[in-house]
Amino acid sequence: MRSSTACAGGCPTSGGRSGVDAAYCARVPERLRHVPAPNLEAVAGAEEWRKLLRAWDQTLRRYAADDLRFPVELEEAWVAALEDPWRSDCIRELAERYGLYGAFRRPATVAGDTASWASVLEDFGLVTRDMAAVLADGRIDQDDASRLPALLRDVQRMQADLESLRQHVQAAAEGGGGRDGRGRPGDLAGVSDERAGFAARVA
Repeated sequence: MRSSTACAGGCPTSGGRSGVDAAYCARVPERLRHVPAPNLEAVAGAEEWRKLLRAWDQTLRRYAADDLRFPVELEEAWVAALEDPWRSDCIRELAERYGLYGAFRRPATVAGDTASWASVLEDFGLVTRDMAAVLADGRIDQDDASRLPALLRDVQRMQADLESLRQHVQAAAEGGGGRDGRGRPGDLAGVSDERAGFAARVA
């Protein structure tokens, strides 16, 4: 089933390395593909490339509009092609289906430490904003129905980022957080494709 957050994120870009086509072709062997995704990176002619891109873009838009049944095998590629914050929210939503937190592992570097703490602070700011609106009448009840989905999403994001920070701190406390300088690039601010996701089981 397609992630509702992925739908909210809109239609990912169809061309280039960050597109759904490249992500799908990289994840699914050719003999197992049932989605008409062109391998645009392998197309040499400009006219053929434009033709395939135009047709593929129309297909993606039909998936986004629910005019076509969304294939399960396309879900991971679709999520990978989304920009943040939708990509991160989708990964968390997919993890939650299995009773997991969608926390992200940070590299054992100064940048990784900063990113872990910055994510928690950002989440706290969002939850504080949401709670200010929800508690305007002094309680959380059905009168807040329109505000609760956003509050729940931000609380779950903070929960996952706190778990990520806990794992990071615990690894350092146990001697596994050495500063070897080999952290993956682009992890600062938590918006990189290079992040390695892990799921921490809900207690």
